[in-house]
Amino acid sequence: MIQPGEIETHVVGMDLVAVPSREELEFLLGTQPFRELRTGGLQESLPWLPVFNGAMPISESNFIPVIDSFFDVFLDATGFIHPAAPIEVQPGGFLLARERVRFINNFGQTEYRWIWEIHEAHKADLGDAPDSTNTMGPAMTAYPLGGPPGVVAHYPTVFMAGSPPHGPVHWNPRARAFLGPNVTFEDEADIGPDQDLINNILPLADMPNRDMADDAVGIPLMLNSCQPTTFNYTVNIVVPALTPLYVNVWFDWNRDGDFDDTLMCPDGAAAPEWAVQNHLLPALPLGLNSLMTPVFTPWHPVNGANNPIWMRITLAEQQAPVAVGFGYGGAGPAGGYLHGETEDYYFAPIIVIPPVITQQPVGGAFCEGDDVLLHVEATGTLPLHYQWLHNGSPVGGDSPDLLLDSVDMSDAGNYVVTVSNNAGSDTSDPANLYVWERGTGDADGNGLTNGQDIRLLIEALLGSGHSYAECVCDMDGQNGLTIDDVPGFVEVLLGA
Repeated sequence: MIQPGEIETHVVGMDLVAVPSREELEFLLGTQPFRELRTGGLQESLPWLPVFNGAMPISESNFIPVIDSFFDVFLDATGFIHPAAPIEVQPGGFLLARERVRFINNFGQTEYRWIWEIHEAHKADLGDAPDSTNTMGPAMTAYPLGGPPGVVAHYPTVFMAGSPPHGPVHWNPRARAFLGPNVTFEDEADIGPDQDLINNILPLADMPNRDMADDAVGIPLMLNSCQPTTFNYTVNIVVPALTPLYVNVWFDWNRDGDFDDTLMCPDGAAAPEWAVQNHLLPALPLGLNSLMTPVFTPWHPVNGANNPIWMRITLAEQQAPVAVGFGYGGAGPAGGYLHGETEDYYFAPIIVIPPVITQQPVGGAFCEGDDVLLHVEATGTLPLHYQWLHNGSPVGGDSPDLLLDSVDMSDAGNYVVTVSNNAGSDTSDPANLYVWERGTGDADGNGLTNGQDIRLLIEALLGSGHSYAECVCDMDGQNGLTIDDVPGFVEVLLGA
């Protein structure tokens, strides 16, 4: 709605051009470039790139309505306005913009005027988590990402507005070290020039997570609740051994929109949302270094372990300040950091359930030459891995089944299996395997084949005996006790 003193204004043309350096700017527009930002000036020879509103260039018929004071045009880019092609503005470079504005003057006549701007690419870096203490004013949503409004975000991201707490700003990341292979620069998290051509957070659109160089951490991370863990990240060293470097990591474990809390595990272990606290890095060589965090303890709600979570990692030349009030978790110092970078991530953590054996392997007694199958069943997050042990020595492959072909006496003994995944392992109860020889005729197992074994042979033939007798009285080795085994038994009996 137009307020008193405001003029209904339409932007009917907009163009952008990037200039890589001050020297190039002077080459194109002379030593006083602002004098050439006019109709008929040298700016007309620049390779301007049109800006689109939706699918078409901004024009007389595809205009942008804005509110205009006498001197200023206030333009809120909500995601529909974009250049015809990506533009990269390196630190120390310049983004030139021109807008053609249409308005109605005091005499009811349509007039036009041009507006030119020059923005230097700043070298600062800030995070991109949602921040309700932003320059624009409206509260932002932590969960779900980008709304609709749910859990209100209280992550300190914007440096100036609503501070303290101050969002962490790094004034010169590339002078010493930064996170990951790349870092992009901005003047502030939610307003002003940004190397990515879009601010890190857009409060009016409830759109965070817009920084294009959050690249130090491979997400999603495996974060099992109340199980101590670590993760890998990378640090890019520009100048080695200049100052100490500290890493800090925060997670919003309880998904309440801040990094302030400490949660408790069932075993009494604490899980602070400030998970990694002022970890001093060792001296690192020039270039990209792969590192691992100290051990920390995750925590998740019982019914929401897989729900998305906000995470912040900060690299800086000084320690992070201690939170002194609500919404201070993850904040930076009032004067900002000199070096380093802050990266914010939103992802659903990987929750790996450790294996639990639900069916134990079963041993037993078998005849020499039998095929034996040992089997185990387990629950847990796939993939599950299996390691069988025979009398403590590894056997078999990575399978819930262990097949022993044609067992002999050496296969007898104790069998266990360990089932494992990335979250843990479970080991079975022992399965004891007994292997009995075939064809000895010693049905009572006293070491002799004599008349005392005849009764046991007959009982086994009639099906009322025990399996041991079936094994030792299988005189012909046909894997079964039949009447055909009697001659062989008699021969052994008489030979004894």
